[in-house]
Amino acid sequence: MKRNKKNVLIFVLVVSILSLIIFYVYKNKFDIKQPQNVVLEVAGDINFPPFEYLDENHTYVGFNVDLIRAVALRSGIEVKFNPMKWEDACEKLEQGEVDIIQGMKRTTERDKLYDFSEEILTNSQSIFVLSENNYLNKYEDLARNTVAIQKGDVAINNLQSMEKVNIIFTKDQEDAFKKLLNKEVDAFIGNTLTGVYYANKLSINNKLKIVGAPLNSTAYSIAVKKGDKATLELLNKGIKEIKENGTYDMIYRKWFGQSFKYSNWYVKNTLKYSLIAMCTFLVILFCLYMWNDKLKEEVEKKTKSLEMANESLRKKDRMESLGILMAGIAHEIRNPLTSIKTYAELLPKKYDNPKFREMISKDIPYEIERLNNLISELLEYSKPKKAFKENVNIYEIIEKILALISNKIQKEKVKINIDITKDIFVYADKNHLKQIIINLILNGIEALNKEQKSINISAMESLGKTYVTIGDNGCGMDKEELNKIYDPFYTTKASGTGLGLFVCYQLMEENNGKIHVSSTRDEGTSFILEFKNLGDDKNV
Repeated sequence: MKRNKKNVLIFVLVVSILSLIIFYVYKNKFDIKQPQNVVLEVAGDINFPPFEYLDENHTYVGFNVDLIRAVALRSGIEVKFNPMKWEDACEKLEQGEVDIIQGMKRTTERDKLYDFSEEILTNSQSIFVLSENNYLNKYEDLARNTVAIQKGDVAINNLQSMEKVNIIFTKDQEDAFKKLLNKEVDAFIGNTLTGVYYANKLSINNKLKIVGAPLNSTAYSIAVKKGDKATLELLNKGIKEIKENGTYDMIYRKWFGQSFKYSNWYVKNTLKYSLIAMCTFLVILFCLYMWNDKLKEEVEKKTKSLEMANESLRKKDRMESLGILMAGIAHEIRNPLTSIKTYAELLPKKYDNPKFREMISKDIPYEIERLNNLISELLEYSKPKKAFKENVNIYEIIEKILALISNKIQKEKVKINIDITKDIFVYADKNHLKQIIINLILNGIEALNKEQKSINISAMESLGKTYVTIGDNGCGMDKEELNKIYDPFYTTKASGTGLGLFVCYQLMEENNGKIHVSSTRDEGTSFILEFKNLGDDKNV
C-alpha cells in the first residue's frame, strides 16, 4: 500500500514539473509581441561612409543601408531611413522614437542600453597619422599627444585612461582627417574601413599611414531598444537568409573593396613573418631536394633494371617473329638459288651461245642482289639498337615487309589492301617501325578465321601528325581483352608468348608515338599508329 502511494506521489510531481515548463515556454512565446508599426523607423549616422552617408545627390547610401533593405525584403517588413548625427540616433533609440540603429559596435556599456542582432561583420579601428610622422608607431606612443576622435566613439573609453592625451572631438571622421592634414592633431583614431574610404575619396593615400595593431576589434550589429524581442527576431531571420543566399557577400564586396597603405611597423612585421615562413619553406625545400635526389638515384637504378628487362623482352619477341619470318625467307632464298644453280649447270653446255651468256650476265647479278637485300633486311630487323629517328617512307617500308612475309600471306590466303600514297613519311626509327608493323600484320593474320581473309593497311596526314592504320576482319576482341592486350605475357593464342603488342607499345613510346586500338567481336580489329611529324619540339 505504501509503495502505491509513493508511485502516485512521483507521478504527480513529474506532471507538475512538465506543466510548469510548458506554461513558461508558452508564456514567453506570447510575451513576444509583433512590431506594431507598419514601417520600422531606421536611424543611422548621416556621415559615416562607407557604412552610411548622404552622397552628392543627397541620397542615403552605404553598406548598412543596402543590408537593411535586403533584410527588410527577406523579412517582409517596411523600413524608413532617418539619417542624423550619431549621438542623436543613440538618444532617439533609447527613448523609443526610432525602432533600430542600422549599425553599431557592441560594447559592455551598450549591451546595458540596447539589444543587438546577429553579427553583420567584425569591425575594428586604426590609428591614422601623417606619412612623415616617425615618432608615433603604436598605441602607447599616443601619450602626451593630440588625438582626434568622433564624438560618441567607443575609442574614448580606453583613450581617457592614457597619460596626458589631449582629445579633440569631431563631428565625423572626414572632419578628423582634415584636422590631421592641417596638423591640428597628431593622430586620429577611427573606423578602419571608413578611414580607407575617406583616404581614397580625398586622394590622400600617399599622405597618410596606419600605425600599430588594429584596435577595438568587436562585433558590429543592428541595435534595437532593450526588450524589443519581436523586431530582433525578424532582423536575425533576415540576416541569416541573406548570408545563406549570397546577398550579404555581394553587398560586402560592393562597399569594402578599397586598399590602403599600411605603416612601416605593419610592413616590417609582415616582412619578418614572411621571412620566417620563407626560411622554413627553404629548409623544407632543401630536405625535399635531398630526398628527391635520393629517390632519383633509386629511380635511375630501377630504370636501368627495367631497360635491361625490356631489352630482353624485345629480343625474345624478335626471336619469336624471326621464326615466322624464316619460313618466308627460306622460300625467297630458294628461288634465286635455284636460278643460279640452273645457270651453273647449263654453263658448260651453252657457254658458246651468245644469248645464254647475255642472260646469265644479267640474271645472276640480279638474283645475287636479291639475296643480299633479303639478308640485309633480316640483319637490320634482328640487330638490337637504340632508336635512331629519321624520315621513313611508309610505302617503301610496307613493300619490304610484305616481301619478307609473302610466303605466310600466300599460305594463309590473305588479301592485302594497301591505301598509301608514295609521299607519306614518318619520323621514327626504321627498324623499330618494321618490327611494330610486322608484329601487327602477323597478329592480324593469326586472328583471321573466315573464308574471305583481308588486312587493310592505310596511312594519312592530319593536323601535323601521321596515322598508319592496320586492320583485319578477324575474330575481334571484347572490352575485357582490350584492357589487357599491352600487358606482357598476356595472350589468347595457344602458342603465343604475349610479348608482341607489349613490345609494339614500348617501341611506339620510344619514338614519341602512340598506339590506339578499336575492336568489335566477330568483326575485326584495327590498330592505329600515331606519329608526330619532323619539326615537333618533342621529336627533335
